[in-house]
Amino acid sequence: MNKFILKISAFSLIILAFIIYFGSFMASNPDDYLAILIDKHKIVENIKTPKIILVGGSNLAFGIDTKVLSENLGIPVANMGLRAELGVDFMLNEAKSIMKKNDIIILSFEYFLDLEGDYALKKRVSNIFPKAKTFYQKK
Repeated sequence: MNKFILKISAFSLIILAFIIYFGSFMASNPDDYLAILIDKHKIVENIKTPKIILVGGSNLAFGIDTKVLSENLGIPVANMGLRAELGVDFMLNEAKSIMKKNDIIILSFEYFLDLEGDYALKKRVSNIFPKAKTFYQKK
């Protein structure tokens, strides 16, 4: 029984160390995740048409394997999912800026998504990716 308690304690300490380490890393610069938008745009611009473009929040960013989807559908897939807090207007304007004739756009919005989104987040994104300034209106 003592060995079991020691193993559980050691495992718990390891998990706690990972949480503290990665938590402090993300807290040091939360905009690092937003910078993925730069790569997403480079990828989608280099994919030939026709392609599928997925538009939505983190449900897509963390929930879709585009490689598997592309292989099964036989058509390239670009995942533009980032954060729901960007709002519908941002996401639709972004999709409009990258889509071409014969592309397929799939919208997968979170249930709590609103039209305008978080203006401060949009500004942070546009500081990282200046083209994003065209995806929303200034207040």
